[in-house]
Amino acid sequence: MKAWLIQCLAIVSLIIAYGAGIFKSQNDIEEKVKAQLPSKALIKINSSPDVFTVLNKTTRQNQGWLVITEQQGWGGPMEVGAWINSSGTLESLIILDHRETPVFFEILEKRKYFDQYAQKSIQDPFQLHQDIDGISGATVSSRAIAEATQRSTHYWGRNHFKFAIEKTPMQWQIGANEFILIVLYAVIVISAVKKYRKIRYITLAFSIVFLGFYLSAPISISAFGALLMGYVPSISGQFFWWLLVSGAILMAVILGRNLYCTWACPFGGIQEFIHRAGGMSVRVHPAVTRWATKIVYFLFWLAFMVMFLTDNPAIGTFEPFAALFSFKGSSLQWYLVSVTIFGSFIIPRFWCRFFCPVGLVLKKLAKTQKQILKRVPPQRPNSRRDQAETCIAQRQMV
Repeated sequence: MKAWLIQCLAIVSLIIAYGAGIFKSQNDIEEKVKAQLPSKALIKINSSPDVFTVLNKTTRQNQGWLVITEQQGWGGPMEVGAWINSSGTLESLIILDHRETPVFFEILEKRKYFDQYAQKSIQDPFQLHQDIDGISGATVSSRAIAEATQRSTHYWGRNHFKFAIEKTPMQWQIGANEFILIVLYAVIVISAVKKYRKIRYITLAFSIVFLGFYLSAPISISAFGALLMGYVPSISGQFFWWLLVSGAILMAVILGRNLYCTWACPFGGIQEFIHRAGGMSVRVHPAVTRWATKIVYFLFWLAFMVMFLTDNPAIGTFEPFAALFSFKGSSLQWYLVSVTIFGSFIIPRFWCRFFCPVGLVLKKLAKTQKQILKRVPPQRPNSRRDQAETCIAQRQMV
């Protein structure tokens, strides 16, 4: 089968999957609520935000209201329901839908993050690190849930209970991590342009510690899936995400070089240092390399098919980043970690060369920039005759 036909079929299948995912995601919010509260009777009394009266199915006694708001998490929007009783306190939180990476969302449940919301007054601030404790390793998810709860409870407090609750101003999440990332990208760009190649090993080592084990936040294919699906986090609430992803994209688009993968990717850095420490190298036949590198195209297509069909960017993440850096992951991810470490001993950047979809995207962006520049005709220097005519014209004007 010809390559162009395969590409067309892949694109068409992705478009169909995208449409199917959108259709699936448009399920009635009432169906989601009923699935979470099967023992209750629900009456919808408001839209934008959605508010349901919660009744006892048998006695029809009013047991409060469920106010539902949406807030952007790390992987996409989260639908959070705040169950408020008649005394103005929070009974519990109900997560109707989320697109967070399952392993990180499980951290919230295992560490009983949701328990601290029960019986809090709806007049409380619901701010992370103030009256809500965040969970290390799932900070973005913790903040998104707290912000959604704040919006729900304060809305119902002002409009139903007539409490004088002041609106919380938008807060930018800018701190030391954002500053460090800006400095890291600046050092990478300057060093790459000036060809200070030895600095690359320093930035890679730093990224392994900072982006890898400390933050567990390497760029995943789910980030590009979130962009294509419109699940872009707020720049004020997740400024680090914006810096990390947009910085890598801009370096590829403006400089025409995939500097993130070669200078900043913690997973790529670990592979490179393992290969250097192993001291072994196996020369792969060029024909084998050509066929093997096509694997990443299939993995890229498969990841986006899963993301589009499920309408969830986090589900399509198959990279072993989480398992290695957070020590939490699926059996498949741990298997991929083992294979990558073994492969890196004999083949430089084993995962990067054959399996990394993020590298594929950034390489294509860099290549596109170069192709565009090639089509722009270079400006030829003016001939002596042109220069002389210009000087004469300037003198006549004077």
